[in-house]
Amino acid sequence: MDLKDRIANLVPDLLENQEHFLVDVVVGSGPRTGKILVLIDGDQGITIEDCARISRKLGGIIEEENLIEEKFLLEVSSPGLDHPLQHHRQMVKNQGRDVRIFPKEGEEIAGQLTKVTEDSLTILIIGKKKEPSSEKVIVIKDIDRIFVTVKFK
Repeated sequence: MDLKDRIANLVPDLLENQEHFLVDVVVGSGPRTGKILVLIDGDQGITIEDCARISRKLGGIIEEENLIEEKFLLEVSSPGLDHPLQHHRQMVKNQGRDVRIFPKEGEEIAGQLTKVTEDSLTILIIGKKKEPSSEKVIVIKDIDRIFVTVKFK
């Protein structure tokens, strides 16, 4: 089992709240070989204190089990706007927010995420000028990446 998988298996046991979940583990490569980024989220969000607590526990386990022999930088964080939504729970949590969807085929779709089912998303696409708004249903398995976007007024 590689380091990424080992850490991914450790994190769920460290989450004290069932609303929290692991999003991703990124183990650095190249000049960042000693960096480990653990992304966690929650159905109602995640706090800095939650991230710090997980970081302390996970760092202790990594050192205790000698999973990494050299120096390492461990960062536990919530995924920011630069990280795509990767789990169904994240999509549900972000209903009502603006998103950009990059389908596996076709052009980017931007709009408001209005509905999430097990296998599809409904996006409200706001019409421009005199065009009416429209809804588009997108099958989740046809999506390459989806990002939450922020509007500045």
